Amino acid sequence: MKKDKMKKIIIFAVVSIVIVASVVGSIYILKSINSGSTTQTQTPATKESADNLKTSGVKVLHSNPTSARDSLVKARQQYLDLKDNNGVTDVDALIYQIDHPSK
Repeated sequence: MKKDKMKKIIIFAVVSIVIVASVVGSIYILKSINSGSTTQTQTPATKESADNLKTSGVKVLHSNPTSARDSLVKARQQYLDLKDNNGVTDVDALIYQIDHPSK
């Protein structure tokens, strides 16, 4: 009789451990899936934000070429994200002018 009772206790303990491990594993999997989707808090590119970056780059083109180039590079990336070839070409031309000033 003692062997049956001991066997039931062992089986109960093993089953409990498996259930707890499954629940903990499921929680970690769900957390990793959800945290992967929330890590990208960057707002999606819009035509208006890309245009604003380009405009701010053009405004400071002569006074601060480094800042202008940074704004234009960001605008270029947004135009690429939007698949706006005209915007990319326009910004590329401005970046080229900064990188190759006329003498």
